[in-house]
Amino acid sequence: MKKAMSILLSAVMVLGMASCGSGGGTTTAAETTGAAGTTGAAAATTAQADTTKAEPSGDAIVCKLALTVSADHAYAKAYQKMADLIEEKTGGAVKCEMYYDGQMGTDREVIESMQMGMMSGTMCSTNTFSIFAPGLEVFDLPALFPTREIAYAIQDGELGQEVMDLLNGTGVTGYGFMEGGYYYLTNNKNEITTMDQLKGLKVRSQEATAQKMTWECLGMLPTIMSFSELFTALQQGVIDSQCNIAPNVINSKVYEVQKYVTDFPVMYMTLIVAFSDQFMNQLTDEQKQAVQEAVDEAILWHRENNQKLVEEDLKTMEANGNVISKLADGELDKIREACEPVYEYALEAHGDIVTRLNDAVEAMK
Repeated sequence: MKKAMSILLSAVMVLGMASCGSGGGTTTAAETTGAAGTTGAAAATTAQADTTKAEPSGDAIVCKLALTVSADHAYAKAYQKMADLIEEKTGGAVKCEMYYDGQMGTDREVIESMQMGMMSGTMCSTNTFSIFAPGLEVFDLPALFPTREIAYAIQDGELGQEVMDLLNGTGVTGYGFMEGGYYYLTNNKNEITTMDQLKGLKVRSQEATAQKMTWECLGMLPTIMSFSELFTALQQGVIDSQCNIAPNVINSKVYEVQKYVTDFPVMYMTLIVAFSDQFMNQLTDEQKQAVQEAVDEAILWHRENNQKLVEEDLKTMEANGNVISKLADGELDKIREACEPVYEYALEAHGDIVTRLNDAVEAMK
């Protein structure tokens, strides 16, 4: 999967990056209003009833792709680029239909639909996919990746492929790691620059054990909650805090109900670009290769552009009056030490890949 990545990176950087608009023949489902994350069968029914899609010509294979974020989200732009490349590289033999804003349900529901062959593909975090393949949470261990470049090197190497292969047998297959990026912790209580200031905050957590344990090690009070419930929970004071990548903070309007924002490199989001095995089994070998190439090129495009988009999001927060801070010197090391029980849990639960990940990261510093 990763063999062509370095070659592609050079080519993409020389040529510059094509714009990420929804050009080509890709069909986008009609835009919907309201928060992302509409759930369940009702979401699928609504999407089918309220969207208008052009019928593919001839015997084209339809590729139904779904995200819970909006079309203008940073990584949704990369996903759209991938879809355009799939159509281009298959000569129109595969036609992509795009569903945004949670029209087809939560991330988990979309993955379950992929397992049944009802949806073709999605892209979401390793944290979310760990519900189906628990070992994937090793990429979400606290303070694992000190730089984006080290994260890329791990993702593109043998360890990354080993982690990706944990999805095998679930009915979906991963075809690449897309960058989500470093997280930002938001809250309404106080500006946070030290580990001690985290204690007692009620924070939203995903289901993955490693993330929940991380919050507990920091003295926080985690509540497992879907992304679609987050805005209302923060607005009503059910929880005090949440942690997410900057584009999600903007996309979900969280910054409008949270004053304080802390750059929080304790967590780094890795996204998996995945397709349904039932969908991929319809394709010829040449078409499968075209899909892989499209994924690889979109990943490289996003790596070149994501940080610029994050900086734009931070400017939006500043203009809104949010107080943006960084952890004080030495605090990240304190956090890593406090979270050692998370690594001990992961080593027991997932084996020596945890040790090998740590060793590989240390060797790259």
